[in-house]
Amino acid sequence: MSIIVLVSLIAFFYFITNNITKYTGLFISEEILNKENKLDDCIKENNIEIFINSQESKIAIDTLKLTSFNNIKIFNCNNNEEYCNFRNIKVYPTFNINGKNLEENLDDYRLTNLLGCS
Repeated sequence: MSIIVLVSLIAFFYFITNNITKYTGLFISEEILNKENKLDDCIKENNIEIFINSQESKIAIDTLKLTSFNNIKIFNCNNNEEYCNFRNIKVYPTFNINGKNLEENLDDYRLTNLLGCS
């Protein structure tokens, strides 16, 4: 009897998740997870820094278009203006990728293309 209940529950959950995926298009596949892992691995292989300038670091970080900041160094020029002047940072945010300054707010897609990780 318990096997019949178990099989029924599995079939029910399969039916529900299948319909949710069909109607909303929302599901997590290995392909999506692998893309995120590839970007993280690519970022690890490169030297990426972001320069912001704000009294409230969290607010400045929230305005960035990136979805993940793993393995990315973030410097707040409001706290260390001399270092930012030394690095020739004049526009915020500035991304420094392997020694090259990019004065723009990069998103995941643009960063992936710049790094050659697509």
